[in-house]
This record gives sequence, structure tokens and C-alpha cells, in this order.
Amino acid sequence: MDNDSKNTLMQYLYRFADHFSIEGNSLVSFKKRETLLDQLKQKDHNAYVIIQSLFDAFLKADRIINDKEKYEKARTLWDAEHAAAEKEKVNAEMQLIGFCKEHHIPVGALSTGV
Repeated sequence: MDNDSKNTLMQYLYRFADHFSIEGNSLVSFKKRETLLDQLKQKDHNAYVIIQSLFDAFLKADRIINDKEKYEKARTLWDAEHAAAEKEKVNAEMQLIGFCKEHHIPVGALSTGV
């Protein structure tokens, strides 16, 4: 996954952590995000589900994009999986934005490119 996508996802997570008063949230890297996600899960399970779905969608899409063997040998299958993963990313981001609006969490100025 490219650094811009990682940074954007982490910005969403930082905003959730800030909103739900989780301390030390800006010190967590993408690789160590599980600590922050676990704390968010304890504070608000629904917020955790929303943000985890977004991370999962982006990671899944990234795995598909990087599957060069399937891309070369089973292009039709790769195309279908890629399209489904992109749709999943859009749906996850739409759910996140809806959750943020409902809970008055700022989402402006962030774009994940979907």
C-alpha cells in the first residue's frame, strides 16, 4: 500500500481516537495501529467496526492489485476481484463518512482517492 493511503487511513484513525478521548493516539504508526484500534474498540465498538472495515477494504484492494501472478494468468478473475475490492473501498468510506457526520467527527480535507 502506498504511503499516501496509509497516512490517510491513519488520519481517520487519529480523528476517531481524538474524538473518543484515546490518549497517545498520534504516536502510533501504521504497523502498530492494532494498539490504537484495540483501545477504540473498548471505547466505542461501532467506531471500531467502521474504521476496521475501512482498513480491511484498503488492505484487500492492495493485495489484489499486487497479485501479479493472477493479473498475468487469470486476468478476467483479477479484473472482477479488483472491481469488487474497489467497490468495497467506496462502501467502507461512505459508511465512515456517514458515521463521522452522525457523531460530529470532522472528515473534511481527507481523501483516499476513491
